[in-house]
Amino acid sequence: MTENLSTENASQTENPLESWKEIAAYLKRDVSTLKRWEKSEGLPVHRHLHLTRSSVFAYPSELDGWWGRRRPREDAPTQEAGVQRRSVRAVAVTAISLLALATAGDGLALRPASAAQREGTISRLAWAGPLVDPLGAPSPDGSYIAITDYATGNLAIRETTTGAVRRLTENGDWRGWAEFPVPSPDGKQIAYAWFNEKAQRELRVYSLESSSARIVYARDEVENPQPFAWTPDGSRVLAVLARADRTNQIALITVTDGSAQVLKVMDWRSPQKLAISPDGRYVAYDFPRRENSPERDIFLLAADGSRDELLVTHPDNDVVLGWTPDGRKLLFASDRTGRLGIWELPMAGGTALGSPVLVRSDVPLYRPMGLTRQGALYYCVRTGFSDVYVAGLDAVTGAVLSPPAPLSSRFVGWNRSPDWSADGRSVAYASQRESSPRSVGWMGGTIVVRSLASGAEREITPRLAQWGLLVRWSPDGRSFLVFGRDTKGHAGIFTVSAETGEATLVVRHDPPGHVQFPAWSSDGESVFYMRTTPEASNRLHARNLKTGADRELFSRSTNNAALSPDGRSMVVRLGDQEEQAGVLAIVPVGGGEAKELLRVMPPNALPPWGGLAWTPDGKHILFTQTTGDPAQQPYELWRIPVEGGAPQKTGIAMQGLRHLRVHPDGERIVFGAGQIQHETWVLENFLTTPTEDE
Repeated sequence: MTENLSTENASQTENPLESWKEIAAYLKRDVSTLKRWEKSEGLPVHRHLHLTRSSVFAYPSELDGWWGRRRPREDAPTQEAGVQRRSVRAVAVTAISLLALATAGDGLALRPASAAQREGTISRLAWAGPLVDPLGAPSPDGSYIAITDYATGNLAIRETTTGAVRRLTENGDWRGWAEFPVPSPDGKQIAYAWFNEKAQRELRVYSLESSSARIVYARDEVENPQPFAWTPDGSRVLAVLARADRTNQIALITVTDGSAQVLKVMDWRSPQKLAISPDGRYVAYDFPRRENSPERDIFLLAADGSRDELLVTHPDNDVVLGWTPDGRKLLFASDRTGRLGIWELPMAGGTALGSPVLVRSDVPLYRPMGLTRQGALYYCVRTGFSDVYVAGLDAVTGAVLSPPAPLSSRFVGWNRSPDWSADGRSVAYASQRESSPRSVGWMGGTIVVRSLASGAEREITPRLAQWGLLVRWSPDGRSFLVFGRDTKGHAGIFTVSAETGEATLVVRHDPPGHVQFPAWSSDGESVFYMRTTPEASNRLHARNLKTGADRELFSRSTNNAALSPDGRSMVVRLGDQEEQAGVLAIVPVGGGEAKELLRVMPPNALPPWGGLAWTPDGKHILFTQTTGDPAQQPYELWRIPVEGGAPQKTGIAMQGLRHLRVHPDGERIVFGAGQIQHETWVLENFLTTPTEDE
């Protein structure tokens, strides 16, 4: 645990720069450079709260501090990069399957590509919008991207020339859905994982020629067969098999009969990326070097399982990107210079020839998607904004006393899931605090406790291998509830000590179901959470921490809940499938019938995981509502009397308003807001040697 003292809020001491133009004039740079710096280097730019992305402001003192911490980037010679300090930036990974991109190899070689090659490199935006799938993959000829259609959960393809999206399957409804699609070498088939109605995943293959899908591999003892690549002849799929006993296997699955050839058996840890060499003889993969370490090295595995060797090692992280089309070089992502870049390692006959070479520096990789036969790299970039805000509300009338303002000016856009201390003197929130990509997304970060009086902040790092950025503070202030995974591979809900960061498993994740969204009882003796099983989705449970007794509180599926101040009732968000309505209902914790409080009909909607909270006097419930699609519309904050009556707008509306918590005095709220989206980019003509097609 470390101590940090934050600066006083700049808004109290100086006038802000009120536009991109003013900020650009202050820093003597053009606007496009500033926008790039905001995305890639954390330039401290704030948004006004009327939801217009182009309307920004910044404080000179924050810009000066950022500039002082910033290393030279655009003008620094490549040879000097190895001694420069790591930049303050984070490269994210998804909530569903998350990548820790980073670094590689001893014998560092900073020889840049030729000037002609650098000048011919093209980086272009291929796709933007709310439906971009960071887990998709391009076809080998680059004609389409295989994706999950986020509107339905079906397998789909997006044509790269026209942008048209074509659904391939028709049975997705988010009770069953496709994940991790990988096109075959000829582009005529797509391997993918299918999450079925039993909460289990199957490996399936879809034929574009016959417009049909079939199950290739499904075993009760294998929770998730995740495909990564095809063998060059298209006969087998390279996959990682996550087993129910918490071990993982690298295997080749024959698509005709589903037989599996296991190449390597691992513990609970698994690769984040695997790639088969073009001749089909080798598999490159990354893997954590130690059980309790997020850093990864790169290994080379023979395709017959006869050989498994360490290929690239470095104190930081390495993540495989793929092989060049001619098979002569292995590409990987690394930030060893302090900037995330693309590196290549010359290879011949399964042996490294020399040291890694920097090919392309400063690439904002969120997740690599794949390489085409022409040597084009498709990758995902994180866009959008998400942070923690504080606002004032009149406890009697519900009127806004003070508009939402950012809780902290540090690590803007990487803070979430706030919670008040029981005495109301502090706020805890989850924050991405390292410059390295190793602790982004749900994979890690820091719990920050901020004093409202002094602005002092202290940081607690949970002693977990992975944890989700959701924080709930105990009534006695001694611990937090988080969802995560320990260094032995046990996953579930943990308590984390507010002093030491020590983690204790209290509710175990038991596949094929899972547990999520923990909350404390008012006396701190029990934990409420949602459990999903093959038979029932999102059932509300209570676990007594002393006795271990566990009981289901409510037989209907719910996807949001909040405990009343007296601990006797829960407000839950339900769905009515027949009417396509959203319902708020109050459920007695001790058992009994639910009382419907509000029914919202289309086109209005109650966002599934939007803000939901009780006022401290127990008389009102605060909730979020949208007019239209929650993915496109701001979340409006409303309140409704617990005893019934018409709901009332508060006047606060922000995109993605969630994790709502009310201060014990009833006149302040803290919440997370913002919308994280992705873009698909293509990097072309960046390789240092011509491809076979060229």
